Amino acid sequence: MKKTLLNLFVAASLFTGIPAGVSAEISADIRSKDGERLAAALDGLSDADRADFVNSNLDAKFRHLARLVTLSANHAYDKIPDEVKASLADGLTPVEIKEAIYHSAAYCGYTRAAGALRIAEETLETLGQGGKYSSRITSTEKNRYNDGLAVRRYLFGPQMGTVLPEMDEATRLQTIFLSGMCFGDFYNRTGLPLLTREFITFSTIVGNGNCGSQLTGHAMGNLNAGYSADNLRAAVLYNQEINGREKTLLALSVINSVDGMEITNPIREPERKLRTIRTKYSSDSEELLGIMSHYKSDDNNGYVDANLDSQTQKIITDAIQAYIDGKEIPSSDNPQIQPLIELALLSAQGGRESEVPALYRRNLENGNSGERMLAVALLAVPYNGYPRTLNIMRAISAAKAQTGNAEISYMFGRSEVNPYGANFTGTSYLKFLVPTEKVFNVPSFGVVTFEPCTRTDWHYHTGGQILLVTEGEGVLGYEDDAKVMKPGDVYFIQPGQRHFHSAKNSSWFSHIALGVNSGNNSTVWQEKVSNEEYLAKLQEAAAKDTERAAKSTVFAASEKVSGRGYSGDIYRATLVPSEEVFNSPEVQFFVMEKGAKTAWHSHEGGQVMIVTDGKGVYQEEGSEARIVSAGDVITCAPGTNHFHAAADETFAYITVFANPGNDSVTWGRNVSGSAIKRIISSQK
Repeated sequence: MKKTLLNLFVAASLFTGIPAGVSAEISADIRSKDGERLAAALDGLSDADRADFVNSNLDAKFRHLARLVTLSANHAYDKIPDEVKASLADGLTPVEIKEAIYHSAAYCGYTRAAGALRIAEETLETLGQGGKYSSRITSTEKNRYNDGLAVRRYLFGPQMGTVLPEMDEATRLQTIFLSGMCFGDFYNRTGLPLLTREFITFSTIVGNGNCGSQLTGHAMGNLNAGYSADNLRAAVLYNQEINGREKTLLALSVINSVDGMEITNPIREPERKLRTIRTKYSSDSEELLGIMSHYKSDDNNGYVDANLDSQTQKIITDAIQAYIDGKEIPSSDNPQIQPLIELALLSAQGGRESEVPALYRRNLENGNSGERMLAVALLAVPYNGYPRTLNIMRAISAAKAQTGNAEISYMFGRSEVNPYGANFTGTSYLKFLVPTEKVFNVPSFGVVTFEPCTRTDWHYHTGGQILLVTEGEGVLGYEDDAKVMKPGDVYFIQPGQRHFHSAKNSSWFSHIALGVNSGNNSTVWQEKVSNEEYLAKLQEAAAKDTERAAKSTVFAASEKVSGRGYSGDIYRATLVPSEEVFNSPEVQFFVMEKGAKTAWHSHEGGQVMIVTDGKGVYQEEGSEARIVSAGDVITCAPGTNHFHAAADETFAYITVFANPGNDSVTWGRNVSGSAIKRIISSQK
């Protein structure tokens, strides 16, 4: 069995091939952390001083390696033949030339690099240096992820690349891509030393532009590999004529920001016993395009396919490739597809992340969920490279968070990503509020939070379902009807009734789903709700929507409660009556105005309280009193003496009498208002 690469790392002499600690005279401001001083120094740098500095800090081999990947990143194909000839003249081998360009693919995009590599291959062939193709792949399909993870951790630390259980699917896939494709498919090849690859990675990202965070990480990676800050500055200055002023300034500012950070124990070039494997390809450029398929095989949960159908994927990738090739970019008449194309192009161009929030909103308006947009970014990985992909994914995720925070308060928290997410389009979150153990014998109360545009698949419940809407706005779609769902609405979905529920495209949305007919109810999932169906139901529901009366609490309660055990202004509403179709206990909603309270009492079967509004006081006999607020869930065991009261504001909660059929209430002594005030004062 093949061992992982970590087991094969053996300390060897440090390899850089670059002069260390030698610097020609150059303006100190080139090393300045002040942006204005740096820009002035760059603009005032003479060609002679630049050449002296570059030559004293970068030998010919590394100048050529940096130039080859810079040309690849900038799509400067016309300059590649002359650079190949110059590289050969200065002692680079054909393998080193091709391997440098090949390596750049993970960072500037496979198709960009493949185009550059084809020209290099043709040039070498013309010069009689083509040679016979031989694979330099060392990791098998089975081992490439683990091999890549080992190298990633060797270069950047043991914390890198860990897939955590709490990761959402897009982040999980991004993490897998980085280890499996970027490091497994590129850093583990023969043809160039490992630490040399880290150097040319930095040079490639410089050529991308607008990728400051990735430049910072790989600048530190180069320092950790034993390169000096002046080695990196020399590579940047050498390629200024290709990259231009803006990219050069960004790279220099990044280098200056990390210069001086102490590297006490640089890593050393590992001695690796790598064996190449046979392939079906006939050239390096063909092989490079062939391994693009790994972004599909690594997506073992089918995230991209679940969010984008094959036709949409082709339209998007065709548009990206047209941009890369400088051809006319195809567009779509479909209002849902066109903003996805534009999002992919933002990633391809780089540096336009500030435009994502507006484009994110336009995508939502046209029925595209945040998950669908993240899927576009991940689909485009092999075309746009990892740095641009990471930038656009961060921008999309930030837009998702900003949209959500502007719409709802997450009364019960977003909790974990819904484990039933395969039956949804988009991202949802699930949190069970009420314990279902036999002590209480009540149905499950699960709060589901939907991101904008997120919806369930078509489905039905053999025992029916009841929904209590708490935040945001959503749509309940039936085959022959659609309704807008708003806070305070209660929906009774009959057994066997086919439907879906969703957030609107302009709002996050939360509802509590009651698991009625407990023990005799199952969900039958059916086909996905298409974008066309979703938008049609959205429009149908909006056309029928009516204004709801303004409420001071989530649900309305108008029946005043009086009699033994109650003091002050208390109101009640029945949200779910006890009846046979749904086999649910009665669910009520109480509103206690400031100063209202109950006496001490106990419930024969126990009680569950789900707080939706304001703050209240709750105490069980023998326990400390506590302040409870919206989002809290209180479970009071059968026969437990307790009381509850409003604090200094309106207090509202959903209540369920547990163990149906054991509904008696035993009232005890009253609670004084002064006692309530003391409790409130002590909790402040």
